[in-house]
Amino acid sequence: VSPSGAEVVAERLLGKEPVEVQIWHGTAVTANGFAVRYSTPAGAKLRFFKNNGDPVGDEVLAADAAGSPIANGGGRGEEVGFNGNGKDAYVLAAKGLDEAAQPQIWVAVFNADGTKRWARTVSDTNSLAHTSIGRVDAAIDARGRVVVVYADKAGTVEAGGTASLILGRLFDETGKPLGGIFHVSEKELPAVETLDAFDPRVDWRDNTLTVAWESKNLLTDNPDGKSVVALRTFSTVTKPSLPEANGLTASGPTIYVNPPATTQNNGKVESIGVAVVADGNIAIGWEDDGDALADQEAVWTLFSPSGTALTPLTTCTSVDPAYAGQTFQTKFLAYFRADGTAVSGRTAWGPKIKANLFGNGFGMGATAFDLGLEVVSMAAIQFNAAGDNAGDFPGVQLLNNTGGPLGIVSGVSEAYAERSGDIRIGDWDYLSNGNILIVGESRQRDDLVAIYGGAEAKTHGIYRIVSPSGAEVVAERLLGKEPVEVQIWHGTAVTANGFAVRYSTPAGAKLRFFKNNGDPVGDEVLAADAAGSPIANGGGRGEEIGFNGNGKDAYVLATKGTDADGLPQIWVAVFNADGSKRWARTVNDVNGLAHSTIGRVDAAIDAQGRVVVVYADKAGTLEAGGTAFLVLGRVFDASGKPLGGTFHVSEKEMPVAAVLDATDPRVDFRNNIITVAWESKNLVTDNPDAKSVVALRTFALAGGVPPSLAIQRGTDGSLTITYSGVLEQADLLTGGFTSVQGATSPYKVTPGQAAGARFYRARN
Repeated sequence: VSPSGAEVVAERLLGKEPVEVQIWHGTAVTANGFAVRYSTPAGAKLRFFKNNGDPVGDEVLAADAAGSPIANGGGRGEEVGFNGNGKDAYVLAAKGLDEAAQPQIWVAVFNADGTKRWARTVSDTNSLAHTSIGRVDAAIDARGRVVVVYADKAGTVEAGGTASLILGRLFDETGKPLGGIFHVSEKELPAVETLDAFDPRVDWRDNTLTVAWESKNLLTDNPDGKSVVALRTFSTVTKPSLPEANGLTASGPTIYVNPPATTQNNGKVESIGVAVVADGNIAIGWEDDGDALADQEAVWTLFSPSGTALTPLTTCTSVDPAYAGQTFQTKFLAYFRADGTAVSGRTAWGPKIKANLFGNGFGMGATAFDLGLEVVSMAAIQFNAAGDNAGDFPGVQLLNNTGGPLGIVSGVSEAYAERSGDIRIGDWDYLSNGNILIVGESRQRDDLVAIYGGAEAKTHGIYRIVSPSGAEVVAERLLGKEPVEVQIWHGTAVTANGFAVRYSTPAGAKLRFFKNNGDPVGDEVLAADAAGSPIANGGGRGEEIGFNGNGKDAYVLATKGTDADGLPQIWVAVFNADGSKRWARTVNDVNGLAHSTIGRVDAAIDAQGRVVVVYADKAGTLEAGGTAFLVLGRVFDASGKPLGGTFHVSEKEMPVAAVLDATDPRVDFRNNIITVAWESKNLVTDNPDAKSVVALRTFALAGGVPPSLAIQRGTDGSLTITYSGVLEQADLLTGGFTSVQGATSPYKVTPGQAAGARFYRARN
């Protein structure tokens, strides 16, 4: 009938055949139809319908649909749960005896067409065994999450009582339990004196879950122990917890890298980058627009996972005419001259830190403007045209694991650089064949017309591939397929045999996938189309998004925006090496915090395909009466399934009214190591003005593939070491291990070449 009572579909028989039917509970709805569960002499049956009342297929025994004979029970329906989520699914929960003749509850979820999505028992090793089950009910929300509630004597019988109590359990959209069985009421717990609580009903909508039941446990104003209606409501949005509650082990406390009282710090931290080096140590870089000789426009330093500073105090001597011969000492380094002396961090800006995923080493790329004054080999790449800045070009300093210099390579050739306009670094990466990819955001706007045939002069993206020695492998090419405006400030990623770039165009963010030789694989594609959400099209030139590869077979993209309901959300997608989508989803759900105001988002993916997403969010501090951003994170397995809930990255920066901003995080994930760097105002000591400083924290995540090592003796007396991970050596078995520079598996050594003993080990 219509809401006014007008008949739309006249009375029809519920079942397919004119047989006895009983029903006292059992209708449910989805977006375009409904379903009914009812009792027949053959057992409980389900029938699915369109909104116009026409059946969709035949009626089916509940046991056949749900995959268990338990589902056939429940009579006319008082004792079972059957509900829809108004979108795309139904849930059925029924009690009975399992194959071992033990009391059990079977819960099943069906798609809108009646096909089974998943089914399972409610109790398992994480929960309480059933004793005597009363009424069962179930509800399903729009995301497909399920709650089952029921009355059971389990617990009170153990406590010496006889009453039933109301219990419940949550399941995610795949049927995985979200925790164990819980007591619905805090007032009705297992004790001898507890009276009956029974016949529960439940509903779940958005993030509100409410349970009603009959109870005899009202003691005040109820001397006769009459049954009353009890009600309790829950929020299914949980707050972030500590990393340790979500499978991560902190390698040490949060450290603040550049406190103002002990180092150069101008309070203008930006452009943070972080990477896990092959030996497990952490490279971190940033920009801090200071003054004069100690200006840090682009610097880096090394830490151990536990937070021990590893870069030695180094003397920088300037050849800049304004500071000729002046020196200062610092642990925050930039580029190196050909003679190995350190160059001041004032010669370039916008640092980008990358580790070599295919071997040893790391590097810092930046937009160099005075580097030619310091490094003779770069002197020719200085822009001298009237009105141009002095020498903006992409310059990458390559380094070994310990930060020793391996040379500088340029993102443009000398001839390309001499034309009018600047070229900023967009991003860069190590390729698996040993070459270096460098992407530039070209402000040589006329080139888009003169060289590439564009309709008008615009900022555009170019890429170049060079060898580690700087020799050109692939000359400058246009990044996008068409000669249109492109902006990029973050967005290269690598796999085993290729790379990908994410960049901004007037049509939105785009992705393009390449072979190692620089040739594209297919067309460029809108990020929204590739990732399955319009959120992925946002993020502009890339500062606020995460795009990275795992050096093996996958890329990850994380972007912030608003969902279909207009609420802040983060969309994360993983792509195979060929650009096809592996999985995509939102970051927050029942295990995470609803977002409030999202800042920068970043994401990293390890060789196993596991993903970590980190982001700045005001959620939590607003509830605590504050206004600050905090850095949060969440980890997902290789299929996109969450490995725990949302967590606070820093144990020192938690939701309280007094907490200050923690923003702009960057993350890397390699060999079970997750490291996060961010900008923070929460260094209290030696920072009276609450300047921004660089914060860093590193975690270990269990579940990785352990390294392997095998040694075989050759007929010539040599030893061949076959290993996975990183090969390290030491003179003593008790310690002092360092990476074997340049080693690849298999690695051959000849005993007797060095005095004394030599020990080897492999590590992730």
